[in-house]
Amino acid sequence: MTAQFSPAEQAYVVLHAPRGYAAVLDNVSPAALKFRQHKEDNAHWLAPQDAIDQVNPIPADNESVELGRKLYVELCSRCHGESALGDGPDASSLSTQPTDLKAMSGGHTDGDFAWKIRTGRKDMPAWGEDLDVDETWHLVNFIQS
Repeated sequence: MTAQFSPAEQAYVVLHAPRGYAAVLDNVSPAALKFRQHKEDNAHWLAPQDAIDQVNPIPADNESVELGRKLYVELCSRCHGESALGDGPDASSLSTQPTDLKAMSGGHTDGDFAWKIRTGRKDMPAWGEDLDVDETWHLVNFIQS
């Protein structure tokens, strides 16, 4: 019998259970396991708590996601890749492997993503002066879609 876990329970198991235990759970997604590896490999980058707690004021409707997709293609795809897997054409020239945003989607709050987009770190540009606040939230809606 295979235990069924909610997404929140999966995230907890993946982040806190011993590596071998988390890997044998049949319904833990590959993205969740990749998220755990990302956390271990990159001394996971978290925004300040007030940013993490920030609520996205822009509804994640089709219009917002499409606006975010256009921004993503223009600003992010060269590093993060067309499919957001961290495999863009510029990725190999960077000192830090770009994050697989597909694996991170749903594992971070909107506020966490927005802060990282606006602030940047190392090879990740700070887009805070180039994007207005609404554009940032549209981009987050695309990443989380």
